Amino acid sequence: MAEYANPETLVTTTGLPNMQKIDGVRIAEVDVDTKAYDEGHVPGAIAWAWNTELCDTVRRDILSRQQFEELMERSGVTPDRPLVIYGDNTTGSRRGRCGRPRFTATATCG
Repeated sequence: MAEYANPETLVTTTGLPNMQKIDGVRIAEVDVDTKAYDEGHVPGAIAWAWNTELCDTVRRDILSRQQFEELMERSGVTPDRPLVIYGDNTTGSRRGRCGRPRFTATATCG
């Protein structure tokens, strides 16, 4: 992962159990088709639908700052809580892989 600009923000799937031990961590699965979340997901993860929750469906663009802040509030994400994001199930399955993430990313909001 050294080729990433900030590799310390990435979490391998083997490192995810350690992240889950951090008090207050939020884990979000991002999918275009959220049926995969219903079929199985990381314990404690919430589901975000890329095409309806993470984009403005009217402007067909990424969320505005206000929309993003509202999503974070509804999801229990605050600046003092680590956020782990993983997904999308459709990318992997279209290529014949199992559709589970190989790594996740952590984010600091605020």
